[in-house]
Amino acid sequence: MPSTIPKVSYAYVTAASTPGEAARILDALRDAKVNLLAFSGFPLGRNKAQIDVVTRPKSASPAISRKKVYS
Repeated sequence: MPSTIPKVSYAYVTAASTPGEAARILDALRDAKVNLLAFSGFPLGRNKAQIDVVTRPKSASPAISRKKVYS
């Protein structure tokens, strides 16, 4: 076990709860070369879902802004 706890960045997006939507978002993160440490998805009501992503600090923010990953 490491003796230090690394800092991470957290972001989330709400998306349509349809098959393949999480895959589309994860593909966009991969294409933007985001260092993804973890993700989680869960339903938000009837037709929406929330996808949480955890990355290294500042590795995702510029990529998400430039590519509009979560649009």
